[in-house]
Amino acid sequence: MDLRFDGKTIIVTGGGSGIGAATCMELAASGATVIVAGRTMQGVERVVKHIVDSGGQAHAVAVDVADAASVEAMVRFAVEKTGSLYGLVNNAGIFDFKFLEDMDEEFMERMHRGNLLSAVFMTQAVIPAMKKGRFGRIMNASSISSTLADIGLVAYAASKAGIDML
Repeated sequence: MDLRFDGKTIIVTGGGSGIGAATCMELAASGATVIVAGRTMQGVERVVKHIVDSGGQAHAVAVDVADAASVEAMVRFAVEKTGSLYGLVNNAGIFDFKFLEDMDEEFMERMHRGNLLSAVFMTQAVIPAMKKGRFGRIMNASSISSTLADIGLVAYAASKAGIDML
């Protein structure tokens, strides 16, 4: 099956490396205009260059997905730049290891904001554009750790379990 996304704008968070970068490249190869969103411009610009050099369309955006105002500004940019929004891939996340007895409130908050609240903020921000276009698709990347937590990954696993419920 050859999925085509011609004329469709899709935001990918965590798009500057790893699974996010690969997702951006595949979506662009399938005709999507990709908003490559990441923590720093260095990674996202590298992915955008690769997409553009391959004949695709993409825009680079630095965003702190754990900050609702930053997320709203990025989504506004995406809609202003492309005119509409078809999809969102919530891929950004934080992976960190710490034993339960060593976790403090700051660590737990960082994991929760970086993995779960970031997806909530992104989803809330794209809903108005998707409603306006009367269509939208949202994919949330989770982890096997959400059901099979390993030693030292309690905070990570709990935040990814929240993604599964989202």
